[in-house]
Amino acid sequence: MSKKFLVSSVIVMALALSQGATTFAAGKVQTSLVLVDAGVFNFQSQTSALLTGDGFEKQGFGLNRKVGSNGQFDVVPGADNCANGFTGRLVGSVVEASGDTFSYTIDNQLCPTDQPNVYSASGTYKITGGTGKYAAVKGGGAFEGLADFVEAKYKCLLVGTISY
Repeated sequence: MSKKFLVSSVIVMALALSQGATTFAAGKVQTSLVLVDAGVFNFQSQTSALLTGDGFEKQGFGLNRKVGSNGQFDVVPGADNCANGFTGRLVGSVVEASGDTFSYTIDNQLCPTDQPNVYSASGTYKITGGTGKYAAVKGGGAFEGLADFVEAKYKCLLVGTISY
């Protein structure tokens, strides 16, 4: 096998894998983010609840990492995506096993499903800060979720980007 063929093969493979891959520019990580989270509500009022959960995050082509989460969900005025729905905002944090955290804000519309008091949610998230390796974190993307107000449980999925 020629050296030229080997170099060409490595370049082709790198290009094929580059979509969604992690890049490192001047010590900065820029990559895709997928976060799956589920947990429980602890209602503080009819329009506010504290959330506690756990799940997994995946950055780029890396392995899934177990994470914890916490935050506060508040109903905010307005809902134009569906009849009998409402708008919510969740301000929360993801905590990795290392203790590093990143914070986010999710703005979403919640629409009723066929099950009473169970809502489907969709919207966007923005990463707003962090600690440890995430001290200069940025990012954002799409949010999908399900809120069961009867059982006080939620499930959510964030898909987007993260850089730090």
